[in-house]
Amino acid sequence: MASKVDICNMALSHVGAYRIQSITENTKEARECNAFYEIALNGVLEGHDWGFARKRESLALLTITYTGWDYAYQYPIDCVSPRMILDEDGSLTGTSWILT
Repeated sequence: MASKVDICNMALSHVGAYRIQSITENTKEARECNAFYEIALNGVLEGHDWGFARKRESLALLTITYTGWDYAYQYPIDCVSPRMILDEDGSLTGTSWILT
């Protein structure tokens, strides 16, 4: 599997820039890769429903309330782009939401 540095070096080679050894080294190329890597990664993950990036998780109920809503749930910290919200039993019936 390609590392962050490998991916950055592939991108750098496409624009004719110098290769890096570490994403945290003190070079212009490494600073740019470090600044934009996560943004680019999240963009790719959001752009398609990748099978390897799927995860089902029960949402944590929050104690705070919002006007017009009966319940509020904690957004999962590692969620880039939610695809579905399923019923309590995991089915697509009833109050399920498919997000686009």
